[in-house]
This record gives sequence, structure tokens and C-alpha cells, in this order.
Amino acid sequence: MVCKCYDTRKPLKGWNDATTPILGEAYGVCLGTKEVERCTCNGDESLCDFYPNVMKVARERREEEQKQKDIEELKQMFQHLADLINKQNNEVQSM
Repeated sequence: MVCKCYDTRKPLKGWNDATTPILGEAYGVCLGTKEVERCTCNGDESLCDFYPNVMKVARERREEEQKQKDIEELKQMFQHLADLINKQNNEVQSM
């Protein structure tokens, strides 16, 4: 899940002239913390640095989505195998 509290910031390193700022490397921050602290989740709730419950729910959701994808893939594989078996049975019967 994409974290709604994730944002990036670039620190001010100085000025080229009176109106052009020099910005540093971007880093992630969590807008959900009081101090808008740095975080390393990169916007992925399952990697949340601050809220274990958010991380747990996101990981459970991701696991459930993966299970559903796996089930669909298995269904397609079984259907393909059933089609092959039916095709072979039809060829044998037509001989």
C-alpha cells in the first residue's frame, strides 16, 4: 500500500545568488509524526518506520493479495492441464 504520510524533502544547502537556492539530496519524511521525522519506507506502508500496526496491516494485505494471485495462477494452470487431457482423450477416441 502507498503511504499517504510519506513525502520527500530537499535540504537547503545555500544560494547561488539572492533568488536561486542550492538544494541537497532528497530524503523521505513521515508527515504522520509530530516532528515530520525522516523515514526510510519510501512510501511503502509495509516498511513503515514508525507505526507497527500500519506495517502489520499492510503486510497482511500484501500477503492476502499474493495468495489470491497464486490461486488464480493455479486455476489457470489446472484449466490448461484439463484442456490438454481433454484434447488427448478426444484424439484417442477418434482413432
